[in-house]
Amino acid sequence: MDMMKNTKGITLVGLAVTIIVLLILAGISFVIANNLIINKAILASNKTVEAALKEQIELAWVDVETLYWIKLRKNPSLVRKEHFREEFPKSLQNLEDVKDITISDENETTLVKFKYKNNEFTFHVSERGEATYVKLLRDNVKVGDYIQYPIEYTDLYSKKYYTANNGWRVIDDGKMEGTSGQVRIISTGIPVLWEYYYIHYENNQKAVNDLIHNFENLDFLNDLDGTYRKGSSFKDETMAELVTTISLSEFNHAYNQMHKTNRKPDDNSSFESKNDLFYLEQSYYWLATNSNDSDTKIYFVSKENIREDDDVKNGIRPVIGLKDNLTGVSESGVWKIMK
Repeated sequence: MDMMKNTKGITLVGLAVTIIVLLILAGISFVIANNLIINKAILASNKTVEAALKEQIELAWVDVETLYWIKLRKNPSLVRKEHFREEFPKSLQNLEDVKDITISDENETTLVKFKYKNNEFTFHVSERGEATYVKLLRDNVKVGDYIQYPIEYTDLYSKKYYTANNGWRVIDDGKMEGTSGQVRIISTGIPVLWEYYYIHYENNQKAVNDLIHNFENLDFLNDLDGTYRKGSSFKDETMAELVTTISLSEFNHAYNQMHKTNRKPDDNSSFESKNDLFYLEQSYYWLATNSNDSDTKIYFVSKENIREDDDVKNGIRPVIGLKDNLTGVSESGVWKIMK
């Protein structure tokens, strides 16, 4: 008799669990079908617009994934990528105030771009449907930020090894007046040396022009192994547009940006403030600017200020002009570029 009671009890519990599970599944289906509208309640919560959009994209992805498995039963030859390329934009079109949706494949992720309330958003979506909000570098990086760039090196003065994560920093946010108009990064340390004797050039201006316009063809001394390194070795073709070095005016522009000072473009006085972007211990590096006082002298940065000389071996800090429209995500203080 007791056994019968237990059996009936288990059956009732099982039935109750089954009903609850069915209700949950029905609820999930309802959410997937109807939660593709970003309503005021979501945006009025503590979530940011980006977080709300991320959530809706991931819900849409689940919806399309479910549809794929349903269709696959009827059509075993259905290609998953083709299915997502066709169905995912349709699902996203259900989002309120979302328009101009573009989908593209990028390695193992899908790049999703769209406008929400006339603001542009970009998300990377993994194979598992995990969405990551990425930002246009030009609108979001600041001078001094670290950028993940795939050229590693050892500083020739300090012998410190710099990785892709700490070897490059923003020197030009692309919006500063009087600069290039593109995001540029500079080496954190000194990767190579350049020995300048003015008698090797027709004049100092040619040396300066070589640093700016012919950088990729110049040979630089790498004291670590006694060999020469081409300027082109600092250029990653997928990310870099141009490799140069920094001029005096660009140095002062970036300094002003970081310290809210007002150094003039030709100012070579001592620094009011020192920081690790410009002030490198036991390091001297050339600037791609000839001296105002002499045709044979070129500016270089010392520990205290900016000096000039015409017969000395100093370091070179390559400056990488990044390609336009690169996007990235900031993780643990480093911008990871989405190529």
